[in-house]
Amino acid sequence: MAVNILFIENERSPESQVRKMFCNSKFVNHSVVFGLEAVSEVLLKQSYSHIVCNIACCKNQHAYLNSINIDVPVLVICSSDGEINLTNVNFLIVKEPLSYKVLFDFIAKKPIISGATLEKYAMGDSDFIDQMKQLIIEEFEDNLQKIPLYLSNKNFKAVKSNMHQLIGKFAMLEMEEAHELSKRIDANILKDTAKEIPNVHHVLFDVEIALSQLKCSA
Repeated sequence: MAVNILFIENERSPESQVRKMFCNSKFVNHSVVFGLEAVSEVLLKQSYSHIVCNIACCKNQHAYLNSINIDVPVLVICSSDGEINLTNVNFLIVKEPLSYKVLFDFIAKKPIISGATLEKYAMGDSDFIDQMKQLIIEEFEDNLQKIPLYLSNKNFKAVKSNMHQLIGKFAMLEMEEAHELSKRIDANILKDTAKEIPNVHHVLFDVEIALSQLKCSA
């Protein structure tokens, strides 16, 4: 999934450490704006997969958020204990402080996998589908442990090997972007390592999201 998050921050608040840690560790594309007034213009210039809005929740800001045409998931972090009047079905409202888990779970709610190809391959055998899901879960868990270690040790042959093995799993789950990136990494990481390392991190983030969704459906 092409994750690109727009963070809307209160300019009077200190920098969000959760945002900084999350985006740096996951190599997530993101932008930050301060105040709601800049949002409409930013949305005209660029597309985002998610919006995280960390503002003081007052009636004027509720009205402004409701008036913006937003068709992507929005996480609203509120400091207020009062009534929160946000009607858009894409809004998820949580109370501050924002935690790493809340932010990840919000990103992972957006479907990244499909079972259609797997069901077609299984020809209606539900036991086979469950077994395949469990095997993919175990392989994804293994990848999330091993590939970061391979990167740290600069063992790019092992990264290439693991990415090659993931190509078929991504195709089976219809994870189109991860499928294309893994093929690109497999072909190029030994030739242009620096350029492909960010793509490896993007694929790992997709694997983490897919793993979360597979466990929910297993």
